[in-house]
Amino acid sequence: MATVKETTEKKESKVSLPYLASRTEWDERYGSLITRAKNWRVAFLMMGALSCIEGVALVEEMHRSHVVPFVVAVDHLQHAVGQGIATETTVTDPRMIRAQLQQFVEYSRSISSDQFMLKDRLEAVFNWTLPQSEANGFLVDFYRKEDPFSLSKTGTVQVEIKNINQITPTSYEVSWVEHRRDNLGESMGNDEWKGIFELTVLTPKDDLSVARNPLGIYVKSISWSKTL
Repeated sequence: MATVKETTEKKESKVSLPYLASRTEWDERYGSLITRAKNWRVAFLMMGALSCIEGVALVEEMHRSHVVPFVVAVDHLQHAVGQGIATETTVTDPRMIRAQLQQFVEYSRSISSDQFMLKDRLEAVFNWTLPQSEANGFLVDFYRKEDPFSLSKTGTVQVEIKNINQITPTSYEVSWVEHRRDNLGESMGNDEWKGIFELTVLTPKDDLSVARNPLGIYVKSISWSKTL
C-alpha cells in the first residue's frame, strides 16, 4: 500500500512533466537561434573593431610622404633624359645646377607685362632661396626698391644669359644682357650685367619642399651689378 508521501510525489511528478516537456521543446526550438544571434553579435563587434583599426592605419598611411622626385636632364639634342631618383647625392650634374641657376637669373631679373606670369616667376625665385638666408633678404630689399609690378606698367625686360662659369665648388659667375622695351615693343636699350651666386643642395624633406624645389638647389647669396 502506497504511503501518503509516495502519492504526493507522484502527483507532483505528473504536474511538473508538462512544464519540463515544454521547456525542453523551447530550448530545442529557440535555444539554437539565441546562440546563433549571440555569435553574430560577437562577430559584428569583432568586424567593427577590425574596421576601426584598418581606418586608423589607412589615415596614417595617407599622411606619409610618397612623393619621389625624379631628375630629368636635357641632352645635346634637347631630348629629355632620365637621370634617376633625386637624392642628396644625385644632383651633382653641373648641367642641372647651371640650368636652374640660369632660370633663377632669368626669373629674378626679367619684367613681364603679364602680371600673373610675373607673380608666378617671383614665387619660384623665392622658393629657390632659403628663408632667413642672405639671398632671401637681398631679394626682399631689391624688390622693395625696384618693384617689378610697377615697372611692368611702363615696359618689359628680357634676360639673355651669356655665360655661367663655376669659380668655386659652390659659387658661380653669371653674365647676361637685359633687353629693355616699352609697352609698344620699341627697344629702350640693352644693359649688360654680371653676378656671383653661391648655391647649396639640400634633399627635400616633405611634399611641399618637393613641389616648390624638387632638385633642392638653393641660392644662398647674391651679388650683381651692371657692367660698364
